[in-house]
Amino acid sequence: MKVILIGASNPETIRMISALNRSAPNFEVIGFIDSDPDKVGMDFFGYPVLGGFEKVEALSKSGVSFVNLITGSMESRYET
Repeated sequence: MKVILIGASNPETIRMISALNRSAPNFEVIGFIDSDPDKVGMDFFGYPVLGGFEKVEALSKSGVSFVNLITGSMESRYET
């Protein structure tokens, strides 16, 4: 499964996916979506920050799944 992670701020997700893939390789992380323009074009734990929410529509046409990692507040998670 190809996934794009929303929110490049917590390395725990990458550690969890790496642990899961060691026993049953199922996830291919394509990169991150993050609304912080300073992160765009940078790597977060070895994966590129592809852009902000303006990229979602085009990326969704490539058959990827999105995983929302936003946990700051219920409101921001819901909006995401």
